[in-house]
Amino acid sequence: MPRQLPADTHGFVNRTDELNQLNAVMVADHGGPLVVSVYVITGTAGAGKTSLALRWAHEVRNRFPDGQLYVNLRGYDPGEPVTAQQVLHGFLTALGVRPRAIPHNLDDAAGLYRSLLAERRMLVLLDNAASVSQSARYCPVPPAA
Repeated sequence: MPRQLPADTHGFVNRTDELNQLNAVMVADHGGPLVVSVYVITGTAGAGKTSLALRWAHEVRNRFPDGQLYVNLRGYDPGEPVTAQQVLHGFLTALGVRPRAIPHNLDDAAGLYRSLLAERRMLVLLDNAASVSQSARYCPVPPAA
C-alpha cells in the first residue's frame, strides 16, 4: 500500500478557511460513498499551495485506506517537467506492478493505472503542475459522458 506523502509542514497557520473548503468536498451525499474526483488549488508562486495541500492530505489520509500517491511534476522548476510516462511508471510500481509489466505505450499505462485505482479509495496528490494537460493523465475518474 503506497504511502508517498512527504512530511507534513511545521508552523502551518492561518489557513483554516481553505482547510474547511477542502474538507467540504469530502462529505458524502446522504450517507452514500465518498466521491471526490479532482480538487485544484491555484495561486501565485510562494503562496503556500503545497503546504496547504500537504497539511490537508495528512489530516484526511485515514479516509483513503488504500494509500496515497504523490508526485512533484516540476512544472515550474528550471529543468524539464516530469513526463507522464515517468509519473505513471512511479505510480504503477508503487501500486505493485513489476517494472517489466508496465506498458511502454502511454495510453496503455494510463489505462492500467486507472484500472488499478478503480474501486479503491486513494488520495493522489499532484504537486507543481504547470497546466491542466500536464496532470490530466493521472485523474483516475473517466470524464463525464
